[in-house]
Amino acid sequence: MVSALAAIAVSRPDLGLPFGVLHFGFSLFWITEVSGLGWVALALILALYPAGWCGVWSLLLRDRPQELSSWFNLKVAALGACAWVCFEWVRGWLFTGFPWNFLGVTQSGTVAILQIADLGGVLLVSWLVALINLILALTLLRLFRELRHQQKARPHYDFTVSMLLVALAFGYGAGVIFETNEPRSRLNFLAVQPNLPQDPWGEGVTLDQAVQRMAQLTLTGLGGNLGPEATQKLDLVVWPETPVGRDLGADPVFQEFLHFVTSQAESSFLFGSNVFEGGQVFNSALLHQPGGLEPQVYRKQHLVIMGEYVPMANVLPF
Repeated sequence: MVSALAAIAVSRPDLGLPFGVLHFGFSLFWITEVSGLGWVALALILALYPAGWCGVWSLLLRDRPQELSSWFNLKVAALGACAWVCFEWVRGWLFTGFPWNFLGVTQSGTVAILQIADLGGVLLVSWLVALINLILALTLLRLFRELRHQQKARPHYDFTVSMLLVALAFGYGAGVIFETNEPRSRLNFLAVQPNLPQDPWGEGVTLDQAVQRMAQLTLTGLGGNLGPEATQKLDLVVWPETPVGRDLGADPVFQEFLHFVTSQAESSFLFGSNVFEGGQVFNSALLHQPGGLEPQVYRKQHLVIMGEYVPMANVLPF
């Protein structure tokens, strides 16, 4: 993606906006389940970031020399990768942010490369991917000019250095993966994931139906972990984030099941629920523990723009 965008931006930086609209439009089409207008607005907003990066990239290449050199390619590729990461960083917090589909996520299947995230988060992975793609685009451009005798053929040290960085990242990741340190502690948990229809217009499952389905799955999972004959106790039972747009705590069946899990099963219980207070609704995570202690509550702070949060909603009348 970045190499193609970089190649296009060399001569047509104005194409960054339609490129971004296409990318985010396809990858975020699921938002139409909530709002078609929100999907269009979000794709347009997010497209401004690759458009802005194309402008920066074209500026970096504006004064490129007649003959591309390894040093020049490395310098502008590193600056271009830094600019890409800066745009991703801003996208991650502005208007509550939208830190989805960062470039580093493309390496989700390359476990060894992903390990450098413990040094700089997903943004470091994004930087490495952006750097490699930019070096690739510049290398192809340089090869094209060399084959057409528009510049002299010289060793491509920039490509060599980029491959060395990949090798170093891979080597670091392999060392982390094969590290054999014993875990400091063990947590036996049960994760429950029901296949509940998600319908924002209230035509899906009822609160009672959702609770009953998740309770049945939980009891199946608990299986032989109850009673004096249990081989091991479950430390934690986990339900999904807000499986239905209701307050689970308002359901009597759920309250009975909550008491059962924390008392008889003696497990902590972590679940998501909408919590209504004073006319406001909070997407919350609640942790109930054995012993009747007050639950620990976390209200989601980072709302999904156009899905859970509309910028300036109090100002815009529509």
